[in-house]
Amino acid sequence: MSTGEYCRAVESFLCRKNDGHLIRVVGPAFKMVCDWERTGIPLGIIERAIEKRHLRYTADGARRRPLRIEFCEGDVLELFDQWRRAVGAPQVTEQHTCGVSVASGSDSDNEKSSSRTTFPAHLDSVIQRLQWWSEARPPDCNDSELLRRVSKVVECVSNCRKSANGLRGNARQEVIVKLKQYDEKLLVSIRASADEILMQRLESEARASLEPFRSRMAAEAFENAVTIATNRLLVNHFKIPSLSFH
Repeated sequence: MSTGEYCRAVESFLCRKNDGHLIRVVGPAFKMVCDWERTGIPLGIIERAIEKRHLRYTADGARRRPLRIEFCEGDVLELFDQWRRAVGAPQVTEQHTCGVSVASGSDSDNEKSSSRTTFPAHLDSVIQRLQWWSEARPPDCNDSELLRRVSKVVECVSNCRKSANGLRGNARQEVIVKLKQYDEKLLVSIRASADEILMQRLESEARASLEPFRSRMAAEAFENAVTIATNRLLVNHFKIPSLSFH
């Protein structure tokens, strides 16, 4: 995909989120998106960032001007950093988009982001999102084992929530470990319900997203990163929310 095609894909997705209202990616915004392409930020990351920003932008239901791509920059960089760390892609060299440094790993920013959400609030969010998923899941997601697993996780997390306000130390850490285990069990169920064509398509997309980093990774590390990236795409395809608390 050329830089022009990459920018047009971003522009097209933004247009769809703006209910068909076209906001051109030009000037400083065009340079910013070009920098994203040179940095190796996958289009899927940008799309999820736009969706995340759009939800906040329209949360109160008030009529607003169409969302501009510049407003999504912080979410794009944050999600890209999370993705890079998760799949084990090498640290990117420092670049600048619209005057903002894209430094490779902003630990302090991630800590600040986590600290804004309390543990009880995180559990409430997990329960709410899983219940929403059960009611509005994708049409191709009707596997009985996966549905049963999600229902079981909602029940377990609800039980954890009852005592969450008083959880401290080891007791709190045990619940955090459980959430990670639930994520892993849901992934197993998702992989079992996905057909071969979907898995091949997502693996191809994962490989393409990691190609800019391939020359700086050992063969084994690259293949491991592809597996992790494929899993993330699979979870995103089925719209299963992440349960882990960081």
